[in-house]
Amino acid sequence: MIVLARAGDRQPAHAVGIARTEWDSEIDAIEAAEAAGKALADAVTGSTIERSATRLRLLGLDGTVSWLERRGASLVIRARRAGGVGRCAGGRAVEQADQVDQARCEALIWCQVR
Repeated sequence: MIVLARAGDRQPAHAVGIARTEWDSEIDAIEAAEAAGKALADAVTGSTIERSATRLRLLGLDGTVSWLERRGASLVIRARRAGGVGRCAGGRAVEQADQVDQARCEALIWCQVR
């Protein structure tokens, strides 16, 4: 897992955590995604804005988005703490990211191993 935060900001609530895991099989990744999705949903106060067989996106009451996505035997999780501003590709605040920025973040994460 990596944790990204604004330069000089030492408040843990202002960070975003990103984890990318590889599993022995796609079935193992499916099981991990189901368990992680339940844990992430329990940790976010808000609602589900997207749920599919391979992706879960949650919108927190504070406007932050947390998500997980599975591709084959790979699983990526981006988790936000309430009230925070994290950084992603290009230094833009994740809290203010639109779908284009989120797509850039996802592309950055997925291309790290591929």
